Amino acid sequence: MNRMIINKYKPKFDQLTGYDKTLFAFTASVILVSLYVYACTCSLEKTETTNQLALFFFVIKSLDYLAIVMIVFGLIFSNERFRQLQQLLGLVMLGAVSTVIILQFIPCMVDDRTVGEIKYALLCPQYSIISWINLLWFSIIGSANFALPILIRKK
Repeated sequence: MNRMIINKYKPKFDQLTGYDKTLFAFTASVILVSLYVYACTCSLEKTETTNQLALFFFVIKSLDYLAIVMIVFGLIFSNERFRQLQQLLGLVMLGAVSTVIILQFIPCMVDDRTVGEIKYALLCPQYSIISWINLLWFSIIGSANFALPILIRKK
């Protein structure tokens, strides 16, 4: 009886191809790097500094929209492959958020602030309140993307 319940709620990725998994491995690395750069540099205020980081901020904003669209489409469409992609995106987001949270506690790698504002922020991570709120938000929508297909899967 317990085994049937576990199998019903266990994540399944059997309909995903090797191409899908490779694409998500690349996506996971892009999300991880962008989320780390965003969390470390979110509180920087100089315009020229934020202009240099525009690509990372764009990736994070796109990820936010993509995750919300995946939740909405997951509720509308009942395609099992799409649900598995949604669930994999949720796992990728949760893994990236967890890794970024752990990386916040690494020791400072430089002692001098003359290395540059962006480099210092990346090598001595000190997240702002906005960074923590965004990490919480990404963990919530990552959890929703992961759990929603499990909860609505018909068996």
